[in-house]
Amino acid sequence: MNAYSISKLAEDAGVSVHVVRDYLMRGLLHPAWRTEGGYNVFDAKTLERLRFLRGHCCK
Repeated sequence: MNAYSISKLAEDAGVSVHVVRDYLMRGLLHPAWRTEGGYNVFDAKTLERLRFLRGHCCK
């Protein structure tokens, strides 16, 4: 299973970290889990959803 930090997720999807945070705040994306330190961790399914959102809505 691939695990992505917010910066790696944004880079692989071709968007800024600000866009990812905005989508999180709007409830369009959800982290796969959070670390004990409170960091969001994302999976490949979230990356696919982010790519879809980038191409189809929320511009």
